[in-house]
This record gives sequence, structure tokens and C-alpha cells, in this order.
Amino acid sequence: MPVGHTNSGVPELRLTNSGDLNAAGGTTIRNRGRLIAAGQIGGAVTIQSGGDLIVLSGDTATFSGPVTNHTGGRLTAIGATVNFNGGLTNDCHLYT
Repeated sequence: MPVGHTNSGVPELRLTNSGDLNAAGGTTIRNRGRLIAAGQIGGAVTIQSGGDLIVLSGDTATFSGPVTNHTGGRLTAIGATVNFNGGLTNDCHLYT
């Protein structure tokens, strides 16, 4: 699971198809950078203003907890499969 930043300094977390990310004890994953997801993501995920959640073309991501995309956030899943088992609340940009 590479963690780093883009050339513009935006924090980035990348999960591969076999990647699992779990938030223990009811913790919410709060995204203000770039989360490139594939595999299983457990717990609640909140995309905050300036945050990007991206599922790349051909990849599959399954979110077991609720996903909330707040104003100013972006969720992009063009050519990808995304399962929102805990539901999706979208207040901003959703690109499919």
C-alpha cells in the first residue's frame, strides 16, 4: 500500500486489487487528499473538501461502511466497479 504525494504535494494513498483497508473500532477514514482504491475498504469513508476518491478503470472496490462525499470532494469511478454496501451519500461531484 504505497503512501506518498503527487508532484503538486497532494497526499496520496493507493490500494491495489488485493488491498484491504479497515478502520478499527468504528473509526472513519477521512480523505482530504487522494485515495486510489481497489479491493475491500472497511469502515466509514468521508471524502472532504479537496479530497478525491478514485477507482481506476478495470478495478473493483467494495466499501462495507457508509461513504459520504461532501461538498468540494470528488468520487471518480469511470470504467470501474464500485460496491457501496454501506450506502453512498453524495453532496458533490460523482463521475462514473
